[in-house]
Amino acid sequence: MVNYKFEYAWSSGDLPGEPKFHYPVPQSISKPIVTGLKSLIPNIDFLELFSLQQAHALSGRFIAKSKSSTWLLRVTERLGYSELEKKILDYALSQGISLSPILYSEIIKVDGKYYRVDVRPFIHGDHFDGSTKKIYLLAKELSKLHKGLADFPDRNRIQIISRQRYQALEETRKLLGEAITNNCLEIFGSTEAWVRKNMNWLQLLVTMFDPRMDLRPSAQCLHGEVHPGNVLFQEGYPILIDFEESVHTFAPPDWDLAFLVQRFCMNRKTGELDRNLFKAVTDGYGTSLPPLSMTMRQAAWFSVAVALQSIRNGLIVPNSELDKFVLFEEFARSIEQE
Repeated sequence: MVNYKFEYAWSSGDLPGEPKFHYPVPQSISKPIVTGLKSLIPNIDFLELFSLQQAHALSGRFIAKSKSSTWLLRVTERLGYSELEKKILDYALSQGISLSPILYSEIIKVDGKYYRVDVRPFIHGDHFDGSTKKIYLLAKELSKLHKGLADFPDRNRIQIISRQRYQALEETRKLLGEAITNNCLEIFGSTEAWVRKNMNWLQLLVTMFDPRMDLRPSAQCLHGEVHPGNVLFQEGYPILIDFEESVHTFAPPDWDLAFLVQRFCMNRKTGELDRNLFKAVTDGYGTSLPPLSMTMRQAAWFSVAVALQSIRNGLIVPNSELDKFVLFEEFARSIEQE
């Protein structure tokens, strides 16, 4: 089994910190990345890498500075579908969506492991600060994205990839149910104690979680993970970033909207819905929002199912991250949509 931590751009998960890259990257990490970039980017000059946090591994977010340019780099062991992700980004860009494109992408091999390196323009911006105007503009941009991606030419390929993922999550749901019934929770390794502590909540997941979003009416291509860490604001206007989830998300637009309300409009300590922010989302999106409570609950169960699947594959997911989704689901039960 592999034994590496779940990859986060921010140490706090989806709550971003200050978007400043202060730390010089050690040569042992930067050298293979720079070598790969020099073969990828035409006429590149001297490069120096900086990271959000002190870098101890190749996987992470970096900026690469040359004499004339600055790029944002994402380096990951999750190879995914780089060509398809770039294609969906380029198509959305052609529809007038404000986003951060992939300029270049390649796979490098270091010490027997393969890493994906994505190169994007570096955006000078800030993250969400609770402004109703910013959430209004973000909802407006999301509406435009949903309309633009409804006819994405490779939607059938996205649907197939998504179906495979959802079927795997259905198997995880069944496995969890059998493990609880037979009291065989050791299959979750170091997370066994957390599973035992949250048995009642996980029984809800086993009973009510339905991952087959691709079968739901109005399913289409989406962003897939609209949270504060995946949106930058430049002079108050939103720029959508990190479309990694888009290549295996085929679901109704409610899925993105549920993420938007859950992650931007709810108080994470009390579970209260900020009605002013919620109204701004409705006004910006341009149509009345459907009831989102159950979709928000599904999103929380989905996230825990993905985490448990990853844990079974040897990744380490912090208990605090799992606890966050338990709270999200509990909060969503009490929300009365307007």
